[in-house]
Amino acid sequence: MAHLWRSLSDAHLCRLRHDSIALHGVRKIVSDDDAFLLGLACAEMVDSVRLAAGSVAALAGGCADPGLRRFRRCFEEFAESGRDPHRWAMTWKEMDAKAKRMDRYISTTAALYKEMEQMSETEQTLRKLALQQQQQLASDRGPPSVAKMAFVSDLQQKLFWQKQEVKYLKETSLWGRSSDVVLALLARSTFTVLSRIKHAFGLVHASPPALSLSAAVHPSADASPESPGGFASGPLASASAKEAETGGFLEVNAAALRPPAGTLGASALALHYANLVIQIEKMVRSPRSIGAEARDELYAMLPGSVRGLLRSRLRGVVGGYWWGDADAAGGGA
Repeated sequence: MAHLWRSLSDAHLCRLRHDSIALHGVRKIVSDDDAFLLGLACAEMVDSVRLAAGSVAALAGGCADPGLRRFRRCFEEFAESGRDPHRWAMTWKEMDAKAKRMDRYISTTAALYKEMEQMSETEQTLRKLALQQQQQLASDRGPPSVAKMAFVSDLQQKLFWQKQEVKYLKETSLWGRSSDVVLALLARSTFTVLSRIKHAFGLVHASPPALSLSAAVHPSADASPESPGGFASGPLASASAKEAETGGFLEVNAAALRPPAGTLGASALALHYANLVIQIEKMVRSPRSIGAEARDELYAMLPGSVRGLLRSRLRGVVGGYWWGDADAAGGGA
């Protein structure tokens, strides 16, 4: 959620509007319709929030807070109408602070598990050394050497400090937070991010008053960083009432991600051709780094019509063979 929130900043949305959808490859392969491309970007963001909300709803069933237990219904109602009886949607400043807190929770929780693993290794080493000492004393080989005893002492000191660090990390990470606290943070974040998306893309029921000035791409000279929403830009596009009435908000955006019949996506070939584009791009950038095997794989990925066209153009260029023959591919084209 923190990452998605940052992707909705004025700067990121400006890049989306003026750079990302203006890329030649995007306009050539995907679409040259700005409205379609912006709608696709919006649908992907909404679907990300929907999936996050689904996870929150699944976990919220065991919360003590009755409002959180009804999160799924509240989220769906908020998505459709903007109604927020619990006032979960936050202002820009509040959400920015919450995003930073989530980042801290993530980093400290990761550090906690790493420290716990290291502490476990230290404890295991000490147990092995203690067993060796017992066996040595039982076999009348005398007490352990001074060097070994010093090593054990150092490990015990290390274990002491590791336990202190683990204790501190447990208090400051997600370990020390109740499920109600964590899920309330996530619930409020999903409401706020969805509100930001709806206003940024000019959709209906955009946001509560606290977020009404936030949006996306065209900076306003009159806007101030201190405005309630914290954003200085207006919506990317406006949604018509007709579009809003075609179905539920979440359903409409989910449907927008389903590829139409006759497209590569509908034929389950989108990933195949994405990999093909990546391979061609690599070859163009550094042709000398592409070996014969990689060229053969690339040739095999091409559609039959393109392979035929390529053979006709390369016929006679490589020793009378065309690309695709094992010998010709090895000879370089």
